[in-house]
Amino acid sequence: MSMKTVVAMTLIALTVPTLAQAQLDCLVPTREEGFNPKQPGATELQRAARAVAAIVQKNAVFMQGNRPVRVRTTIAYGGWDRQSASIITTAYNQKAWRPGCKISKFADRGGRLSDGTIAIFINEPEAMFGGQLGDADLKASGMPTPLGITTGFPIYAGGGNKDNPRLLMSRAGYEPWVTVTIADMLDWRERELKKKEQEHQASVQRNGNELNEAKIEEIYSNMKKINVAEAEKMRKQLLASLEKIRVASARQSGQAAQWITQQRSAFNAYRASFTPEQLAAPGTISNSVTPDKVIRVDDPAGKPLAKVDPAYAQRDPRLIHLIVVGLSPQPKTDPNYSWFNGSLEALDYTALGKLLSE
Repeated sequence: MSMKTVVAMTLIALTVPTLAQAQLDCLVPTREEGFNPKQPGATELQRAARAVAAIVQKNAVFMQGNRPVRVRTTIAYGGWDRQSASIITTAYNQKAWRPGCKISKFADRGGRLSDGTIAIFINEPEAMFGGQLGDADLKASGMPTPLGITTGFPIYAGGGNKDNPRLLMSRAGYEPWVTVTIADMLDWRERELKKKEQEHQASVQRNGNELNEAKIEEIYSNMKKINVAEAEKMRKQLLASLEKIRVASARQSGQAAQWITQQRSAFNAYRASFTPEQLAAPGTISNSVTPDKVIRVDDPAGKPLAKVDPAYAQRDPRLIHLIVVGLSPQPKTDPNYSWFNGSLEALDYTALGKLLSE
């Protein structure tokens, strides 16, 4: 081997870092989705969201990865009555890599293509919730419950689920939710019962518009032009079937009508049993029912619910009121557990807190 070759190989070895020295393969350009500059507070929200992305990307523990990673941040803007943003920063392993500093378009669809994600939400009260309960008029979730405090900010079980810890940053300890009351719950159940009543009525009307004598005669008349004998035979069969259908339908409709009537009567009595003071008390969701088979909304052993504070929508959209950090850890059996847990601990919460408006 010539001296030039030895020198060249030595230089390559010195200039190419080992995996232990540089786990970050590259930083994929940040994606921004759904930004609407015409919405009030859009510019201020975008500025804060980009600042959050920069803070996460300065997290050396996360950026180094547990193994070679490419990191990408996606900022998604949304909200109907207010602007909000989610800042999702993900470390992708080599399975997700594509030529150039790119990531597979399927990288976020499972398959263990990522090793960990840090999710942060701005001005999004629902980030403190879990799965949605209720309906279009009552968007509720399990009540967030306190788990502790870290870096001066409270941690809650998101939606009441301790496996979904969320750190809440807000001024003066403001919690952006209120309790769902018994009155709220009863209104929800009332809407459900009305829907069942409407569905029953629609079913009765549909039955009356389906097979009948006029339609049978129309079928018979058309078929008679082709085969008179078969037409007569089919007409007889259809008329017999129609009679059976009507008997069965009447029986089922009667049973359904009786059940609906009983439910309505029982629900009205249940609702009337509450005093105004009781109606204002916290409601709960459970599998408990009254003796008349009405689902209870006052079961002490049930799960309390929360909804977004109605007053939150009136807050100045130009200000940063809330920052929520998802703290859900990796399973302890996951090879990335220690690295990701350390990444959450190394996050600069002080810098995040400074983004809150005064």
